[in-house]
Amino acid sequence: MNSKENRKYWETIIHNQMESGLSQNRWCEENNTKVSTFRYWKHKMFSNKPLEKAEKTTWTKVTPITDTQLCNSKIEVKIGQATLLIDKFFDEEILHKLMGILTKHV
Repeated sequence: MNSKENRKYWETIIHNQMESGLSQNRWCEENNTKVSTFRYWKHKMFSNKPLEKAEKTTWTKVTPITDTQLCNSKIEVKIGQATLLIDKFFDEEILHKLMGILTKHV
């Protein structure tokens, strides 16, 4: 296998591991690949990547909320047909019990 083929092979291997959702160790174990070799190639492939090939960075405007907006904000939780509006002063124990009761009846 020449160097171009070898690089393409490892691109595929690294992509497969990343898409699998498994840790590097677990993926390598399940695919009979040495972890040290996998990490070597992953480092080699990503540490020398030219900037022009990297994904384009985009920016988005973020508007901070005011203290008044924060105080008035609520979280909406839907369980079946029930809707709970929870503010920042909720009691965690009561919420937990209430959600348990509601989930039994859904």
